[in-house]
Amino acid sequence: VSTLVVPTIAAIAPANGPTAGGTSITISGTTLTDASSVTIGGVAATGITVLDDTTITATTPAGMAGARIVVVTTPGGTSTDAVLFTYIPNVILDAD
Repeated sequence: VSTLVVPTIAAIAPANGPTAGGTSITISGTTLTDASSVTIGGVAATGITVLDDTTITATTPAGMAGARIVVVTTPGGTSTDAVLFTYIPNVILDAD
């Protein structure tokens, strides 16, 4: 009998990106095999690829400026670590 284990997230790199989304991220942790979803601030990431039991890559969705919790869901459950991705507002430089 196998016991399903809840995934954990140890780190995300890079830890920030633009509010427009599209940042390629790498999530490091444990028990990440068979991840069915990655969300950032409750919004689904795209292009999710499970490289192995400790690494996932994904692309961030668009989001509001500020820090958002990253969550990974697997058959074992949903991560509860407070690992954050911070959306940085687009800066418009005034050329005047």
